[in-house]
Amino acid sequence: MSKNPFNSNPVAVCGRKARFIDADQAKRAIVKTREISGKRLYFYRCEVCNGFHLTKNNPWQFGIVQQKKELA
Repeated sequence: MSKNPFNSNPVAVCGRKARFIDADQAKRAIVKTREISGKRLYFYRCEVCNGFHLTKNNPWQFGIVQQKKELA
């Protein structure tokens, strides 16, 4: 598990976020949020809880998705 530069306890950070059981559930939340607020969100798999969380940061932009594929 990589160290979070903003908080030394990644479990605490994860616990404050909405957790989705699967990618489909996260996608539905993204669509609903977009319809209501117009905000563009993305989802990612959490290494701490193995669930999915939403983020406003595009994971493709930062190479996060590419790095995950390379580690697999």
